[in-house]
Amino acid sequence: MKKQVRHSMLALAIASLSAPVYAVNGSFELGESGKVDVRAYGSFEMRGKYELDADIGNAEAGYPSAVPVENTDRDEGQGDTDFSIATSKLGLIADHESGWRVRVEADFMGEDDLSFVAQRDGGVRIRHAYAEYDNWLVGQTWTLTRSMVGRINTVDWEGGTGFGIEERMPQIRYTAGPFAVALEDTNPYADVAVATYDQNFMTGEMEAWLNEEPNASNSTQTDIKRDLPALTAAFEDDLAAGVRARLAGVVARTSSETRTCAVQGDCLLPDAPKASDSIVGYGVFAGSDLAITDTVNLHVTAHYADGAASYVNNTGQGNLGAFATMDAILDTRTGQLHAVESLGGSIGATWAIGPGTLGAMYSVAQNDLDSIEAFNDSTSADRALEKAEIAFLNYFWQPGEDVTAGVEYAHYRVKTHGGDRGEAGRVNAKLAFNF
Repeated sequence: MKKQVRHSMLALAIASLSAPVYAVNGSFELGESGKVDVRAYGSFEMRGKYELDADIGNAEAGYPSAVPVENTDRDEGQGDTDFSIATSKLGLIADHESGWRVRVEADFMGEDDLSFVAQRDGGVRIRHAYAEYDNWLVGQTWTLTRSMVGRINTVDWEGGTGFGIEERMPQIRYTAGPFAVALEDTNPYADVAVATYDQNFMTGEMEAWLNEEPNASNSTQTDIKRDLPALTAAFEDDLAAGVRARLAGVVARTSSETRTCAVQGDCLLPDAPKASDSIVGYGVFAGSDLAITDTVNLHVTAHYADGAASYVNNTGQGNLGAFATMDAILDTRTGQLHAVESLGGSIGATWAIGPGTLGAMYSVAQNDLDSIEAFNDSTSADRALEKAEIAFLNYFWQPGEDVTAGVEYAHYRVKTHGGDRGEAGRVNAKLAFNF
């Protein structure tokens, strides 16, 4: 639901919500296999947003790639208001007496269509679905590059940038104490930016044919593959009293095939030679929480990625939209892949004050596009989003038992590779009943 409003932020106030919630717990015998303990859990969540400058997201989150920049005709959408219950969750955990555990959790965020700026369709989406036994986990859950260490809690669903991506991946994971390693499905939001030029990859045979056929044209065909699982690892532990730290990494391979096909309705040279290339990208993510006093905590993250920038959260780089990030740039003149470097992090603090917690955080991620000469020569270079900055100021409190409320101001600032800039602010609100 969208409404155009021109008045007070009272339009965002969430009225009294009351909904009884019931935890379902029980045990049963699974034939001769033994006893199984079952526990249900979940939350009912109401979220809202009010756009102060432009429509840069939905009720769940804002996205840097939606921020209008100079020299664009985007409808700014000042005053847009959205409400949503799509992040409400239901989950089930089953523990067998022999030691294995199965967890399934779903929300109502619908199908992933790489267009997170749009309002979600309310369809059921699987968040977690995995089995654990001893040190092993098989199924879908958070990627090891994701962590809350070094971050503050935010009303915004995505929670900033400069740290590991907020995404769950199918995986096989082994954990030993504070260390974990996994083979994961590659990031579904990873993007290779296909740079376009006035002249693309072409063989001499094709060029000669085009010169004789004035009604024909040439079209570049690209095939991007991630034919191997990503390798991830993480270490997290308390280093000292009041100090917790985490270090995580990812290694992922990207390959491509490029050919320019002469077309006149259909591909007339199906056997045209292909240009193939591949890169192995990696990313490193660090975070730490430091207790300054009994009521004040400092939170810091940092990242560096080379060919794996898609594992950086909510940067909005690339050409797929809100969540897409460029791991590499494909030069269609040569078929060569160029890895994209990303650097950034975040710093924040939380302060227990009054009935709740006051939080503030600044986060930033920047891609190094200047060093890729092939991209700078392309006709699409200026449109690429090069830098994203996101800042939050929020307050969380508990108005009742198992009830959490939060209000937040979020500010977004972006810069394209061509030098165009943009910024926008929004107010977020959340009320959650947890059971």
